Amino acid sequence: MYLTAGPRVDLLLSRNYDIDFTGVYEHSSATTFGLALAGGFSFLFTDSRVLFELFYNPDFSKTIDNSHGYVKNYDYGIRVGIEGIIKKK
Repeated sequence: MYLTAGPRVDLLLSRNYDIDFTGVYEHSSATTFGLALAGGFSFLFTDSRVLFELFYNPDFSKTIDNSHGYVKNYDYGIRVGIEGIIKKK
């Protein structure tokens, strides 16, 4: 079982949005700061390991902030992974 926490920086690499939203997204922030939180556990089987993780990523800064309001992102999710173990002979 494990827990992780740390700072997060998201960088906007390109803009691709519908022409109707140009006024909203035109001045959106290119850099967003936030926090990355996760916790999970793994099970070891004979030749592999299965990982389950829950994560939460809140933003500290606003992606969009204008006279109509602001947008902040909050991500919740589940990760499932499989790790193969290679044994040396």
